[in-house]
Amino acid sequence: MSPSPRSDFHPHPRLRRRPPRRDSVKTALVVLWSAALALLVLTFIAVFYPPGEAGPTTLPFSLSSSTPGMATTTATTTAIAAQNPAPTSSATSSAGATSTVTATAPGEFASEYSTPPVAWQDSGAQFSLTGASLSGNELTLTLAIQIGDSPACIPANLRLVANETGALRAPDSPAGGEFTFPDTQSCNGTPGAVYSASVTFSVDGVAPPYLLTTGGAANQYFFAATSTHGGVNISLPATQG
Repeated sequence: MSPSPRSDFHPHPRLRRRPPRRDSVKTALVVLWSAALALLVLTFIAVFYPPGEAGPTTLPFSLSSSTPGMATTTATTTAIAAQNPAPTSSATSSAGATSTVTATAPGEFASEYSTPPVAWQDSGAQFSLTGASLSGNELTLTLAIQIGDSPACIPANLRLVANETGALRAPDSPAGGEFTFPDTQSCNGTPGAVYSASVTFSVDGVAPPYLLTTGGAANQYFFAATSTHGGVNISLPATQG
């Protein structure tokens, strides 16, 4: 008689069949791909769109190869009465335009320009740069704005190039991105009138010399840099002018 099979027989552990793991592997892959994609998106936003700055733009020249050269201009503007204290010294740029230093405190830089180093047209108005100052992390540009025969709302299109990728930073003032003129209390000036206005940028985190653009249809670039005698020099990129 043959022996009866043992009821307590168990196969060797290596011979047991493991349950399929396809679903768990697929789930893990999906989670890993989702995390990688989210990290890639966040990295792109952090690099190309820093907080408080506009999207990148393409510069018409190379920052590494552009050596600031003093600007020349043939534009003229109506003289604006100086509102700063008496000048402490004067300097003449390589272009022949005289800038008057008006800084009155240590660590402050300011200049007024007898001949505008930068001039352009926008929205039917003539803009001329008549002064610039740097105090702490605030760069202020003083402008003469001559309104044309057909008044239009005058925008503050100037921008600061915030980094080497070309990200543009809007001015802190005027608020709302438009000039407000004292006689009309609006962004529409009186035809033929000439106004003195200012635009202020925060240059915190931006390395000098500061590169700016007029924006608008002119889109003219220029540098602003402090000088050893306490003034602010304005120059154009080497590929312009």
